[in-house]
Amino acid sequence: MKKIRAVKLKTTFISRSGKRCVYVPVNSVNSAKKSTEKRFEQTSQASSITREVSIDEPSACNLTLHQKRQVFTYNNWKRVRDSIFNAFIDESHLPRDATCIECNKEAATIRCQDCGTRQFFCEQCAENLHSKRNHFHILEVWQDEMFSPLYADHGVVGYGHNCSTKVLQNFTLVDSSGRQHVKRVEVCECEPIAVSLVRCNFWPGSPVKPTTAFHISLMNLLEKLFLQCQVSLYDFGEVLNLLQPQLGKTVSTSLYGTLNSGSFEEFRQFKYHMQYLHNFCPGLNNGTQCELCPKDKGVMIESLDACMGLARKKKKGGGLVEPRHEELMFSDQTDVDNFVDNYGKEGIKIEENCNRFHAGEVLSSLRSKGKNQLFDEKGVFGRVCRHDFPKGFVNLKYGERISYSIYEINKLKESLKDKPGVKLIIMYDIACILSSHLKCSNQEDLINNIDLAIPIFHCYGHKASCQIEYNPRRVTGIGLTDGEGVERLWSYLRGYSSMTKEMSSEKRIDVLTDALIYY
Repeated sequence: MKKIRAVKLKTTFISRSGKRCVYVPVNSVNSAKKSTEKRFEQTSQASSITREVSIDEPSACNLTLHQKRQVFTYNNWKRVRDSIFNAFIDESHLPRDATCIECNKEAATIRCQDCGTRQFFCEQCAENLHSKRNHFHILEVWQDEMFSPLYADHGVVGYGHNCSTKVLQNFTLVDSSGRQHVKRVEVCECEPIAVSLVRCNFWPGSPVKPTTAFHISLMNLLEKLFLQCQVSLYDFGEVLNLLQPQLGKTVSTSLYGTLNSGSFEEFRQFKYHMQYLHNFCPGLNNGTQCELCPKDKGVMIESLDACMGLARKKKKGGGLVEPRHEELMFSDQTDVDNFVDNYGKEGIKIEENCNRFHAGEVLSSLRSKGKNQLFDEKGVFGRVCRHDFPKGFVNLKYGERISYSIYEINKLKESLKDKPGVKLIIMYDIACILSSHLKCSNQEDLINNIDLAIPIFHCYGHKASCQIEYNPRRVTGIGLTDGEGVERLWSYLRGYSSMTKEMSSEKRIDVLTDALIYY
């Protein structure tokens, strides 16, 4: 048997910073004369390297860079967690021998966190500083070994208007942080009270004799949460109630009812007119025109589709007043219903050539019989351009009928009649059925100068012949446009489904129009 010669092995090291290294020694087999059992024992001890690796050493773990960052961040927060808690507790007490930072003489008993860090005042200085300004700062007085809210009379809220009819009236004002205050506001007979509140930077809760108003900054926050995050008005009202100081007084618990009585809808309309000034300067963009689409010549690509997830319950009623946005995005419903009803009587029953795809009904039957009894509007049919810009929409009363797509094509061609240099391409998930229907009903003239295509992802749901004829990669002028922009729009609008389902018809149109303009 050959002798086993002692060898030197490379030392394994674990480095964190590149400078400091931890060396792990490895013992080699010293001699081959030892017994097999003893040699096996030594070999096992030399081969097994045991080292506890702490989780705060991400470089020593077999982790990805992202995982190392997660571990590193977690451990850093863990180290300062107790210190943060103790610091917050310390700042929740009045320091011993605290003096007023304004006069530097009297003992401080009042704190104002809205003024800044460690702003302690005596009673007289706190009153002087908050009588003519900082009306909505909430002072806190130190009593019973704790700070309690002190709703001091901070003076009168006004805008400097001098009038013989001026009077002081109490209002519930909700500041930019969602806190409620009872304040005296100067009002007069020169203008409506709602106008006077707007001059004071507050949005009135009602147009006539309002008693509650909301800070404009708070309303701006509500609008952004509503349009970006689809936060319902009810949830926002509940959050406002939770934002009240724990030991403070809650003046009004019906903020949701105040906002939902038309105040928030009118504020969104106000913001729309502030952003788009077409009513004051005719010719400006009103938020419905895509600046990238061709104006005189070029290729215009638009996608059509229906969303059945934006239904509205029939029992909610509506139709008593016109939508605030009128026909900005949605077509006149009476005109749409008349077209669909007349088209249904004259339509020709044809066989659907592409029986693998069932969207779009040529027949007058509904996709869901139960929806006819429960919902007034079954969904929304619309179109977007290749830049994902919303263009035109209608409410579905009878499910996704083929007549709705024909109505939108007629409307689109009418808008392009003075632009002969614009080539139109329509992308629809049932373009094959639409083409067959128009041929069988002798309406081929409608698409004489229009190329039809199926959106790229919907195309694979059709049979082979449809994929070859209507594949967007085979249609000249489409390029890499996928035609799925309308589906991306539906994924955003579905966030309003639970809200619009319970709305009146005009309020639902206004909400969807605001969302489309924001999108």
